[in-house]
Amino acid sequence: MLGFNTIFMIFAMAVFGGISLRGGRGNIEDVVAGIFFIGTLFTGLSFLDVGVYLRYAIVGSFIIAGVIINSARFEIRDRLLTSA
Repeated sequence: MLGFNTIFMIFAMAVFGGISLRGGRGNIEDVVAGIFFIGTLFTGLSFLDVGVYLRYAIVGSFIIAGVIINSARFEIRDRLLTSA
């Protein structure tokens, strides 16, 4: 499983940056913001001496929250655009 942690972090940064899992939505500025946020979060948890598994659990919870928020946001946006 070489590189699993790297792929997980890249996925977290992209999803938290607003890249849609359905594809076709997102921009580079939001991805850069996601990179800074997740990187700062992970580094801050390291400085606080939080265990490795708990760090990944916290980042995973942010991924889940990001996916839920993005899905709801795009669902509301699509509903508003189709009704207009």
